[in-house]
Amino acid sequence: MGQLVADGIDTSFAPQLRDHVAIVPVEQEAILYEEQVGQLHQLNPTAAAVCSLFDGEVSLATLIDDLAAVFQGDATEIEADVLAMTRELGRKGLLVGVTGEAELAVGDGLAAGVGAAEAGPAGGDDGR
Repeated sequence: MGQLVADGIDTSFAPQLRDHVAIVPVEQEAILYEEQVGQLHQLNPTAAAVCSLFDGEVSLATLIDDLAAVFQGDATEIEADVLAMTRELGRKGLLVGVTGEAELAVGDGLAAGVGAAEAGPAGGDDGR
């Protein structure tokens, strides 16, 4: 299975947090902790509950249907919220099979043959 960009996530996607991401409960909320880089991402209680269901097996469509049934909520609204949150986690590089923005930026720079060390001074003046 190839890498997906975050905006390509739809309800058929079965999300799973990457191995280096841990959910750490903090009172009624939770923190996603990226162990490799020591970065924290705060989740509200609803987002924490949804993330805890990300097992890589169950599709977002199924999760959304289950959430709508349990909370007797509007499935369209729940779908929009769950997709937005999942795409944001994907952009941050926290989901298996999704290319994060940092990975895209590195790939774009490599593809263009431009690395940060090769950039000249602002304004195009190279000092000569």
